[in-house]
Amino acid sequence: RIDLKGARVAYAETGSGEIVLLLHATASSGAQWQALSETLRSGYRVLAPDLYGYGETDPWPGHGPFALAEEAALADAVLADAGQGPIHLIGHSYGGAVALRFAMQQPERLRSLVLAIFS
Repeated sequence: RIDLKGARVAYAETGSGEIVLLLHATASSGAQWQALSETLRSGYRVLAPDLYGYGETDPWPGHGPFALAEEAALADAVLADAGQGPIHLIGHSYGGAVALRFAMQQPERLRSLVLAIFS
C-alpha cells in the first residue's frame, strides 16, 4: 500500500523483470487480474492496483470534479513506489480509459499499450 494525497492505495505485486501495470474495469479491483498475473509473473514484474473506491483503495479524497487524470496519477504513484523504467500497460474497460489517459500524458514511459474494451 501507498499513501496518495491522504488516500490509502492498495496494489498487488508479483514476479520480477519488466513492469506490467494492469488497470481493472469498473465494479472490479486489481484482483480481476489474478489469473493473468500468475501467467506473467515468471517473466515480468506485475502490478495490479485497486483504483479509487475499489477493492482496498480508499475513495478519491479530492474536492470538485473527478477526472481520469486522478486515476492516471494513482497509476503513476504506484509505479513510483515500484520503480522506474518503460512499462507494459494493460487496461480493461474503465481501466482502458485510465490507461489511455496515462499514455497520452506520458507516452515515453510505455513499452506497449493494450486496451481491452468490450461492449
